Amino acid sequence: MAIFGKKKEDKTHPILEQQKTIRKLLQEEDAKKEELVEELGTNKFGLYSKEYAEFKKTQEEQEQLKTFFEKACKQSGKIFQINIGEESAIKTQGILDYIEYKIKAKEVVSFGLAAFLLWSIAGFAYMFISFNTALMMMLLGLISFVMIQKYPNFVASNRTMQVMNSMPLAITYLVIYLRNTPTLEGAVMFAGKHLRSPLGRDLNRLVWQLESGTYSSMDDALKEYSEKWQNKNKNFSTSIEIIRGSVNIANEKERLATLDQASNVMLEGNLEMMKDFARGMTMPVIVLYMLSIVLPVMGLVLAPIMTTILSGGMKARTLFISYDIVLPIIVFFFMRLILSKRPGTFSHASVDTIPGMPKKGHYAIVRNGKVTQVPLIYVSIAIALLVGFPGIMQIFSIPESYSFMNILQSMTLIWGIALGVIIYTIGSSRQKLTARMELETLEDGLDVALYDLSDRLNMGSPIEHAIGEAERSLKKGPLKKFFRKINDNMVVMGMPFEKAVFNKEEGALVYYPSDLIRTVMEIVLEGTKKGLRATSSTMRTISKYLKNMKVVKSNIKELLGTTVSSMKFQAQFLTSFIAGIIVSLDILLTRILGELSTKVGSLQGSESATGVLGTTGVGNIFQGSFFDVANAIPAEMMQMVVGIYVIQVTVLLSILISGVENGKDEVYRNNMIGKSLIVSVIVYSIAMISGVILFGRFDIFTM
Repeated sequence: MAIFGKKKEDKTHPILEQQKTIRKLLQEEDAKKEELVEELGTNKFGLYSKEYAEFKKTQEEQEQLKTFFEKACKQSGKIFQINIGEESAIKTQGILDYIEYKIKAKEVVSFGLAAFLLWSIAGFAYMFISFNTALMMMLLGLISFVMIQKYPNFVASNRTMQVMNSMPLAITYLVIYLRNTPTLEGAVMFAGKHLRSPLGRDLNRLVWQLESGTYSSMDDALKEYSEKWQNKNKNFSTSIEIIRGSVNIANEKERLATLDQASNVMLEGNLEMMKDFARGMTMPVIVLYMLSIVLPVMGLVLAPIMTTILSGGMKARTLFISYDIVLPIIVFFFMRLILSKRPGTFSHASVDTIPGMPKKGHYAIVRNGKVTQVPLIYVSIAIALLVGFPGIMQIFSIPESYSFMNILQSMTLIWGIALGVIIYTIGSSRQKLTARMELETLEDGLDVALYDLSDRLNMGSPIEHAIGEAERSLKKGPLKKFFRKINDNMVVMGMPFEKAVFNKEEGALVYYPSDLIRTVMEIVLEGTKKGLRATSSTMRTISKYLKNMKVVKSNIKELLGTTVSSMKFQAQFLTSFIAGIIVSLDILLTRILGELSTKVGSLQGSESATGVLGTTGVGNIFQGSFFDVANAIPAEMMQMVVGIYVIQVTVLLSILISGVENGKDEVYRNNMIGKSLIVSVIVYSIAMISGVILFGRFDIFTM
């Protein structure tokens, strides 16, 4: 009993209590580690990798509502509880999931309904002031409702274009990797790592889903992914299937030939798709010409007559809503329809990470090594208001009589708006475009340089020595600068080849941040670890694929040349020239009708005095509301409305030209808008002023 009693006393011993406390603390610490491990996506058995942790983090970020459209739909869905058809909901939800919008299909309809109701309420409020304006607001509400329903489709089209633009490069990455290491998991991980487009995220997702158990093998993951693109890009799907089959080929020579076939199918297929697109552009360009030029011109020809013969006349705001709101929306929708049919080609290099590059919407000023980012939006608005101030003031005080100087004053509004847009678009794109062109020149010459390097390696030169020799043999240009930077880093700064290229502070890729070049250099670096002969073989392989890509790029550019030239002529010259001439003719016609009305009024007075013609005289034709020149739209307002339309159409056509030629690319788009607008506004101004002088016979020196 004593023994048992002693054991009982030991349980309450201070040392045992301390051990319990320590054990409890250790258990709590283990629990915290488990939570941390779970949070990082890595469990204690090591089943989940760093890639899965990145995937989980990305998923959490995607759960947040990022765009105004998502937030507006979510808020509208709380106000309007709407039930939509199951078939429509499934279709729309599929699009929303594809573009990674964290909203429901019925919430999109709710947002459309909210926009329609807001416009309708504004229309009813305006009903007692102007019935036509109220009707136009309700029409805008209906248009808003339709546009909101279609907006996810436009976003999906943009995303599809981005993905398809990356497909040739993705296949190239997969093929190059598989030539050296025939494992699908590594190839997909390698391609996903080096593609910054949505396609890169898709490939990374396949890796993450494989590690989380969604797929049993990468072969199954690629099979399912290729089936998704079967209808949109059969060439990509076929290339993936060929790549999947290549890993099961035992004969090395046959396996490499199969990989070459996968690359050729993708490149040649893209070329054929672009040929079909170029051939099909003839009719859309004609329709666009009718929408943006012929239809507006017909309206402008009839406008002076309609404003004088319609009861109450046609108001300036009606013309403004028709030309500067409704018509551009129609052109925009048709433009988006054309671009949605464009097949993917090649993506463009990003230059945002180059030291000294401006941020989005900024212009970078570099002084004494310091970079000052100038926000162009404020500069553009300030200059637009300053230049357009005389025209803005004229809107609130329309002159009662015509004069050439009044017309010039009204044109300052057009010049101000155009100048603001030009400063923003060219200012935000010029520096990036210069760097982009240099980077693309480097990419285009990389195939020849790699072939030259492979020859030097075959002769026994180490990679460091071969780089220096290649740099000295090259002519002036971006490629020589790139190799010189690598060589200087190795010789002057004593860096090994890897750091000379990849160092985050002074590596060559800091100043030439091309994903393609980075990938090529990584493959070359991997080859150096296997010996000179392996490196030389790798370089020859990459050179071959780069040469094929360059040939296809050149052929595509040649295919689109005629179409792009036609649209440039339409955007920069034809639309603005015709608009300027027609507006000057409208001014002349309005003046003629006004003078005719005055003459007939005096004739009517003489008729009443003499009783010659009585009530059936010519003067009665112009009595009442049938012919009321007082309701005619002032020449200055007509010019402003048409001038703004010219700017809008030029911008829309420039976006279309850039989209057809380069795909979805902000740098090229902004540059095209700015350049086209300069030419367009100059042509419009010359045509307008010349027409006013020739047809209007204004006294230039009289206000």
